[in-house]
Amino acid sequence: MNQVITYEMVGDALKLTAEIDNAQGHQTNTYTAKYDGKDYPFNSSARDAVAGQMVRLKRIDANTTQRTTWFKGKQIGTVTEVVSKDGKTLTRTQKGVNAQGQPIDNVQVLDRQ
Repeated sequence: MNQVITYEMVGDALKLTAEIDNAQGHQTNTYTAKYDGKDYPFNSSARDAVAGQMVRLKRIDANTTQRTTWFKGKQIGTVTEVVSKDGKTLTRTQKGVNAQGQPIDNVQVLDRQ
């Protein structure tokens, strides 16, 4: 799997774009959300993507954020992201299920490009 995740601030909102190449082909996942606990749409071009997923963002501390993903009013997953103190490494811990109900439990360590 090859993955490039881009984070950018749009005003006071975070815009995430994830370009992913895996066994299912290429997909793009995006959302633009504020750290205010409100629901924002999550969009995916994956073949098995399910429309209607929402994300909520929360800042835990200066280096840690958490995204919860919701589908039809039910929380289906969390992604906790921790940026290293030197700003060069991002550790993403994903837990929950995808929109098809398949379990997700993984840790990714990403280097800043």
